[in-house]
Amino acid sequence: MTFSDWQEVAYSTPGSGYEWDEFNVKWTGEQFAWSRQSGCSCNSFEYDEDKYRRGTQQELLIAISEWNGGSFGTLLDTARLIEKIHEWKAVNNERA
Repeated sequence: MTFSDWQEVAYSTPGSGYEWDEFNVKWTGEQFAWSRQSGCSCNSFEYDEDKYRRGTQQELLIAISEWNGGSFGTLLDTARLIEKIHEWKAVNNERA
């Protein structure tokens, strides 16, 4: 499966109108892949395969807990991101 075929699982983009901090999760067909990026209105999230780390669900959840909503988010942003992943898994249980 190529990068363009990876399935969107969940993302969170806390921040103001100027600065942002995004955590994006995809499914490669075999494992989770995630990327955390920050920026301002002068740039945007880079959807590029080499920006993503791949690993198990446990490694993903550790990365999310370390992110903890980023610079602008809250614990609620982190909880919502984890909830979106669980919702995706409930629908796609045979693959993940």
